[in-house]
Amino acid sequence: MSRIVTLTLSPALDVATAVPRLYPDAKLRCAPPVYAPGGGGINVARAIQRLGGRALAVFPAGGSTGRHLTDLLSAEGVPSQALKVEQWTRECINLVERSSAQQYRLVMPAARLELDEQEQLLAALLALPRPDYLVVSADTSLGIAAPTVRKRSTVGAGDSMVAALTLKLAAGRQLAEAARYGVAAGTAAIITEGSELCRYADTEQLFAWLQQSAAGAG
Repeated sequence: MSRIVTLTLSPALDVATAVPRLYPDAKLRCAPPVYAPGGGGINVARAIQRLGGRALAVFPAGGSTGRHLTDLLSAEGVPSQALKVEQWTRECINLVERSSAQQYRLVMPAARLELDEQEQLLAALLALPRPDYLVVSADTSLGIAAPTVRKRSTVGAGDSMVAALTLKLAAGRQLAEAARYGVAAGTAAIITEGSELCRYADTEQLFAWLQQSAAGAG
């Protein structure tokens, strides 16, 4: 299996919760918070782990929120290398209004990295064994129609797609098959709640449907 490393410059401790309804000027009683590691590269590494692969997540981490994020990654069994920095790792809130099923994503500013911290992060990355795949950005587009599903959350859909695509390419699969697997994982993330990423069983089921559809179209 090829070696995959992800680099996240703006990690986050994601907090998912819900309220019955949003009202101005009132105390909103929230559901118990669910914490999860966040940030594009980190989510890619987490999704690769869920899909049966392995990736090393490299990122800066500061304060108690950074330690919490690192502990959560460790609990999931995701290999990571965190560089300790001065500013606290940001928290981002994913809030669902249950009466409308609408989701609100409150994204805090990323922690600022000092110049010496940037240099240390780059040095740590260069000190690693050379990876076959380095995932830095989750921005991509694919011309494959996704299956129609009931949307519960959009958090992590793009990251799940990039994770699955990278995992298949690392296994030597053709781009078309890897792209379909990416779409399947992105769609699988949409049917989960809060900050959840794709699930293996959902991804495999959707991928089988996409493969069958592609074969029929061919």
